[in-house]
Amino acid sequence: MQEMPPTDVEKRTPGLEVYRYNVKVPAGHEVEFFSRLYIKKPEPAKHNYLGAAGVLPSDGVFELRLQKGEALNPDAKGNLRWDVRMEFDGGSTISGNWIDDPSRPWVQLGVEPRSGLETIPCG
Repeated sequence: MQEMPPTDVEKRTPGLEVYRYNVKVPAGHEVEFFSRLYIKKPEPAKHNYLGAAGVLPSDGVFELRLQKGEALNPDAKGNLRWDVRMEFDGGSTISGNWIDDPSRPWVQLGVEPRSGLETIPCG
């Protein structure tokens, strides 16, 4: 598996992170991808499981794109768009969804939020 750098346009796109890999799959095998977002700070750490991202049955490209909601639409502030794209055998598959932005500030249940912070339910 070899990382492929983002394009110049992707680098200049606000709020966009692209993780793209060229994957070589040995004959008779397949590669399955799972996606999980980990946010280590602020403490306590939290994560969002995005689920099975897909299976590459042959050589191809796997790409995960994350984009801050407000970069796409002001009404989507506080959300994160994730999209997975795979290319293999001359075709491609795309899936994605919206989740709460896991980097948003939050407090544990039962703890009063500091001024200006929003309480986001855990779990």
